[in-house]
Amino acid sequence: MKLEDILAQPYILADGAMGTYLISKGYTSAQQLDMINITHPEIVAQIHGEYIDAGASLIETNTFGGNRIKLAEFGAENRVREVNAQAVKLVKKA
Repeated sequence: MKLEDILAQPYILADGAMGTYLISKGYTSAQQLDMINITHPEIVAQIHGEYIDAGASLIETNTFGGNRIKLAEFGAENRVREVNAQAVKLVKKA
């Protein structure tokens, strides 16, 4: 469905916080949650599916910390493009 079609609906339901959901699944806030796009893509895909099954019209990418500064805290500052591209791939697949 195109964004224009979604926005034309009388109600739009969007997903909740990806980071909070990942933490509820056992990941800690000390981990780089955006790297899970690479290390455990099946978890991110599962969460997207759960939001869609719950009726979400819009789902967000898992990219809140997908920037050079945040990824540098985990030695992954050179993986920004990879992390974000994978996040988009997972959303599109969902």
